[in-house]
Amino acid sequence: MGERRTRALSILVACLAGVLLTAPHATADGPAVQSFKLKASSSTQSGFAEGITLIAQRKGKRLRSYKGKVGFESSDLQAVLPPDYRFRRSDAGRHQFSVEMRTAGSQTVSAADPARPSATGERVIEVAPGDLHHLDVLPQGESLSPAVPVSLTADFALAPGAPPVTRSFSAEGRDEYENSLGDVTDTATFSLPTGSCAANACGNASPGPGMVTATLSGATGTALVTVLTVDESYVMSCHGENYDVNDATGDGCEQLQAHAGHTDETATFLGSKSCLDGPSATTVTGKLLSDTRTHSPAVAGFDTTAGAAPNHYRVRADGGVCSNDFNVTFTTTGGINVSCYRLMMVTDQGSHTIDISGSSTGNVSGGSGSYSDDTDIYFRVSKTCSKGIASEAVDYTIQFHL
Repeated sequence: MGERRTRALSILVACLAGVLLTAPHATADGPAVQSFKLKASSSTQSGFAEGITLIAQRKGKRLRSYKGKVGFESSDLQAVLPPDYRFRRSDAGRHQFSVEMRTAGSQTVSAADPARPSATGERVIEVAPGDLHHLDVLPQGESLSPAVPVSLTADFALAPGAPPVTRSFSAEGRDEYENSLGDVTDTATFSLPTGSCAANACGNASPGPGMVTATLSGATGTALVTVLTVDESYVMSCHGENYDVNDATGDGCEQLQAHAGHTDETATFLGSKSCLDGPSATTVTGKLLSDTRTHSPAVAGFDTTAGAAPNHYRVRADGGVCSNDFNVTFTTTGGINVSCYRLMMVTDQGSHTIDISGSSTGNVSGGSGSYSDDTDIYFRVSKTCSKGIASEAVDYTIQFHL
């Protein structure tokens, strides 16, 4: 009988314990926690570890018997938060942790008991940027033109639209965690090893890849640049007595050479000729305005403001059943002090020159095979000497048979 009564009492005690454990005001770890209070400084600096005290509460008072588990979250995705922690009896419902915030701005740190999702607590912390760590330099990947070679500046003009020779760069200060410290362009020092920088404007560099570096108080930042070649950057536009034979700025507007194969970009196309046309002639007329100014060493110049010279012409030899010979007549008239003038004809097989002085006529001819089918033939009219001191206007006529 006594044994039966003891067993019944044990069952009753177990049932009562179960009821107590499932009651809303109690858990296996003691009375249920309702909220958490987080005590920490209202402001901090990025990357600085701050102490934060977590207090378990029930009905607004510290719950000393709390022995639950808490986890932490933050709006700062870079923050270093404590691992999950289970309170001990010795904590008496209160424990101190360390939190390191990293993203500048208004951030939150929150704590919660996963067993009681409604039991939470939150603290708002204003995070200021940290110390200067590095610089962001912009723009990145810029294309620059090289400085114009000094030896070429008198020989050609640059076409519009070429990339700039120099470019202004900016620098923004950043802390270790990419928080902005603002624009520091005015206080940073800029350099370009293959070129030069004046304040934050960098360029005048050698062709190839380059790197602009900004430095401030030991912090640095870089921007990659590509310096194009002269040929990539500029389109040649020759003037004065110069002539771009090979369409390349690297060697300037060189004087006309035999076997050129190319003319400059300003040559006037006179059309195509086929020797099946027979002895028909093409006539070109123009005007040379000359004066005694010097546009390049030891050669009298031309007035480039009107009727600029030398003048360049191009004829396309379409080909056909013919001997590919030619006959060219060059005539100059007018002017008070008629100077010396030259007509040079260039084919893929060689060059031919007519030099005349004063108001006169010259002739040049070439026999069979003087040019090849489907090639360009170039004519250049230029002045080779100066007579007197007065400016003069000279009319010229080119008549050629292909």
